Amino acid sequence: MHNSHNFRVGFQQFANRCPETTKPGRDSFLWYLEESRRLGTHALSMMLVDRIPDEEKYDAGFLEISDMGYVREMAACAKEADVDYVCYCAGLHSLSGLPHPVFGPQKMTVAQAHRSVERMLEVCEIFGIKTLGGGYGRLNFKTGRYNSKVPYAVFKEYMAANLSRLGRLLEGTDIMMAYENHCDFSGKEIAELLETVNHPNIAAMYDVGNAASVLLDPNDDIDYLAPWAVAMHFKDMKVIDNPVFCLLGEGVIDFDRVMTAVCEKAPRQKDMPILSEPAFILPENHYNCLEEMHQFDRECTYQFVDFMQKLVDRY
Repeated sequence: MHNSHNFRVGFQQFANRCPETTKPGRDSFLWYLEESRRLGTHALSMMLVDRIPDEEKYDAGFLEISDMGYVREMAACAKEADVDYVCYCAGLHSLSGLPHPVFGPQKMTVAQAHRSVERMLEVCEIFGIKTLGGGYGRLNFKTGRYNSKVPYAVFKEYMAANLSRLGRLLEGTDIMMAYENHCDFSGKEIAELLETVNHPNIAAMYDVGNAASVLLDPNDDIDYLAPWAVAMHFKDMKVIDNPVFCLLGEGVIDFDRVMTAVCEKAPRQKDMPILSEPAFILPENHYNCLEEMHQFDRECTYQFVDFMQKLVDRY
């Protein structure tokens, strides 16, 4: 069979940027369509703005929507090139009015968020766009599953409230919101979120590799996210030597769970050796001299031992 499902293969503009000499706006928009023709691809992403930011030396998928005549012109060019767009949904996480679980009150009001979605839907109708993109992802540990101060349930409530509002705005259309597992939560957690929202217009942007950025096996996401996928991001991940170092207590290990399990289940619960062993030593070229490296190692060991002593004192 030859693409019997008619997958629309494409690329993200930020990963295949037009030449810096290409003028942002019309020229860059048409460049990406021509690049799609050259590559034989049929999908791109789109970010709607009133004006392309000045700092954008080369535009990565912006569509200026202050002039709807221009929007219709670009839509005709996209149709002629046989390119579909995934449109990023600005304002999504302001629709409910809930404060962000980490950053607090939103900069965009609920009314502004609704107007943003309404304008987006107008552009979607002109282009024939059927898929919205977006996700909670902030690429910051404070905003995701490893923030011990904010339970997942709080993040989930925040995301679900906004997706539910969007779902109601999409009712009566054939537009689907493809919510991405974007470097903050596991595929299982995103699937649980979508099950909670339970709206026919709300589904998943399944990124096949992002689980690795939250220290999980991307293959574990397959069973959770494939049933929800209406769009996908393809990438690959591999494990490599990583020089990044963290002290005890700075990482994701739940030492209290470790100690409780050992105290209850270990075959030798008395006189057990537990040794300080810093996991990832910084490479030698990080230091000015060998002695500096050894001193760093010593100081790490001191911290480890102190942490471990205080830990075992509780058990």
